[in-house]
Amino acid sequence: MTTYSLPFSEMFEEYFNSPEFSDLLFYVGDPTENFYAHRIILASSSEFFSQSLYITNPDLSLMRVEFTLKGVQPEVFKEYLKFCYTGALNPKSKNLQALRKLSIQFQTPTLLNLCNRFLSIPTTISAFSIPVPLSKPIFYNTEDYEEEKNPNTIVNDFKKKNVGNLNLDLKKQTTILNKEQEQQNLSTQKLNGHENQIIEKEIEKEIGKVKEKNENKHEIVIEKVDGNEIEKQTKREIEKEKDNDKDKDQEKQKEKQEIVIEKEKEIHKEKEIEKEKEIEKEKEIEKETEKEKEIQREKDRRKRTQVYYQESQEKLFHYFKPVRKIRIAIVTGERDISYLQNVSNLILKSDTIESVKVLRASTETPTFNELKKFDAALIYTSDEPFHDSVAIGDLLVRYVKDGGGCVIASINCLDSSDDKQIDGGIINKRFLPIEKSPALINQKSNLNKKKILQNHPIMKNVNNFDGGNYSFRIETKTINEGAKIIATWHDGCILAAEMSPRHAQIAGRIVVLNFWPPSSEIDPNCWDSKSDGHLLISNSLEYVSFKLNNEFKC
Repeated sequence: MTTYSLPFSEMFEEYFNSPEFSDLLFYVGDPTENFYAHRIILASSSEFFSQSLYITNPDLSLMRVEFTLKGVQPEVFKEYLKFCYTGALNPKSKNLQALRKLSIQFQTPTLLNLCNRFLSIPTTISAFSIPVPLSKPIFYNTEDYEEEKNPNTIVNDFKKKNVGNLNLDLKKQTTILNKEQEQQNLSTQKLNGHENQIIEKEIEKEIGKVKEKNENKHEIVIEKVDGNEIEKQTKREIEKEKDNDKDKDQEKQKEKQEIVIEKEKEIHKEKEIEKEKEIEKEKEIEKETEKEKEIQREKDRRKRTQVYYQESQEKLFHYFKPVRKIRIAIVTGERDISYLQNVSNLILKSDTIESVKVLRASTETPTFNELKKFDAALIYTSDEPFHDSVAIGDLLVRYVKDGGGCVIASINCLDSSDDKQIDGGIINKRFLPIEKSPALINQKSNLNKKKILQNHPIMKNVNNFDGGNYSFRIETKTINEGAKIIATWHDGCILAAEMSPRHAQIAGRIVVLNFWPPSSEIDPNCWDSKSDGHLLISNSLEYVSFKLNNEFKC
């Protein structure tokens, strides 16, 4: 293989593509390949690099510069760079045409002459007048390089930033540069007219492109940053950008204002909705309170009506005597005639009672037709139970609904622990003023005068009541709804109570006496016959037998 060698470049071969002392960096091809170079070597071989790095731009003489060559193949540029360092070229290289073109672009006449010789092209070479740039350089720590250029300042496109000083002797560099410059001047004079035409066409194309790009451009604003000039946008572009920024700011402010207005509207709507809800709640509360008031008024009216009805009956009972004397029935399971005779005599002490008849319920239950012949009935028992306690209870309900009066002695009858108690419908809370109780009291007690219902017909002429040694009674201190306490024992237990006919919806009355009817005349353990127990019994029978009207009669 034959090669052409220049002796003066052999000393630089060791620095070929070496980062040592390098002050130039090339990014070649796509994808890129990096090549290191030294400006003194390239400037001595290429008029293009000499003009760009020293003559036209003296400020770049001490700057490290980077080039990007996207339109050049890395292997071609590698041969070009090697020629600059060694002066050696392979005449059989497949890249001669590309190297020839590159030598024209970089104004390297020595390489051009060799390529022409090896390619059998005429070697008359004309001078290189205007360098044609291949690509834009890349600056360290600066903005992207601007494409727009003035035709008269094309070479200025290769401004670079210095990142280090080249540690070579400046005198040697100058001497070598002068020698290479003389050789390049001699070689450029020999370029033929054909090459000049190619260069001129390429230059015209480049200038045409620059003119097209600058048709709508104006004065270029140049600023200095750290002593280095950097091209900026045109004044008109800057003004346009400012106007655009202002318009964008105004639009953003309008959008923010619209968002604020919408939020205020939403808040206002929410407040209105809340107010409407509060108004609706207040209306509902008013309706509910009005309903409650109406219910309470109705209850009060009913109570007043009931009280008036009862008071009117009590007054009538005081001021009007019955047209005829009343007939009393004693419904009992008692078999001892002496006890029955004692109770009958006590009842007949009243002038308003005509007769007393005993209806025995220990062997069979009296019929309704038998009981309805009487104005009132006294129900009590002793050691003997009722034949059918349920039937007795149902009979009494039918009787009071028909208008009959009923007085029940609670001993045995309402003692839930005793098998002689009455049962059936009468036990319902609607009819009885007090409930059954399993507790039976047999301790001495008497009437509590401080807790009696004054002016009630049952308490007429009753000044004292002594329950005797045992004072038999059931332990009960509360009444059912619709009932009324008439008198109490000294220990707080109820002595007499009645159920409102209007509440029970019956035509007759029901009264409960919480003691055993026989007196101390027949049994010394019973209530004292010297007290007014007989008046409690007879007054109760007279009271329940009195009929004001038949409003609730079934």
